[in-house]
Amino acid sequence: GYDGSITIPGTKKHIIYYDYNSGNSGNPITEIKDVTDYTISDTKIGFICALENTTFPRADIQSIKDDPKLIIDIFNLIKKDNKSVMFCFGGIGATPDDYTRECAATAFTNSKMEENKQAKKMIIDRFGSEAYPNRIKMANLPINAKLLHNPITNVPGFYLEDRFFFVPGFPEMAKPMVLEALDKLYPKNPNKKYFKVATIYASENELIPIMKTISSEVDFSSLPIIEGNNRFAVISIVGNNEDLVESEFSKFINFCKKNNISFELKDIKAKK
Repeated sequence: GYDGSITIPGTKKHIIYYDYNSGNSGNPITEIKDVTDYTISDTKIGFICALENTTFPRADIQSIKDDPKLIIDIFNLIKKDNKSVMFCFGGIGATPDDYTRECAATAFTNSKMEENKQAKKMIIDRFGSEAYPNRIKMANLPINAKLLHNPITNVPGFYLEDRFFFVPGFPEMAKPMVLEALDKLYPKNPNKKYFKVATIYASENELIPIMKTISSEVDFSSLPIIEGNNRFAVISIVGNNEDLVESEFSKFINFCKKNNISFELKDIKAKK
């Protein structure tokens, strides 16, 4: 199972779910629209920022325990969105709690699996006789799986339907596989994104009149925070038009100045 080396200790794995429909998917688990969408370091999977260069937005991040039923249920839910793209980290090793291969087969290939000849060769080339009896099990994959190269151990990750990707939980192995998948199958986004964030020491309720004026051509989010009797909000504006992002963001700043509301030009809750 997941070894804990990316974020949370214990038997957990990460599932990161993307959607081609710019957040208007039919069946996303949840659409993440708060400021954490852009403070990617909070996930402690720093290399995932590479995904922000593709043409589809992140819809959800799940960190789940190694429970086969739960894994299959989440896979099935993501599969219902015919525009979804998923990266799953962990659970493709050879220990008894590595359920991901079988769960992927259950969800995506009607439980059909096969010994992938190319994966088998890679494992034997790397480990020789020590590939048996356990490591060779990592070549047992859902039918029609394609492989992702592992420069560390030569034991490949795999993907299905060109949009469901399964890689190890170790970041040093997962990173090159994720980048390979992106380079091979998904175009870079030519449009640069501009981002502005502020912490405003007022309740969201006070900011609603400004929120209603924000252009639909930018992505706006507000994250309410309550600490004791204090209420404040982290607001962010993201878009491809730098001038528009600046002007929409300025609406909040001007409102604060006019009403003597304190603010900081940063997300004070963002983890360092």
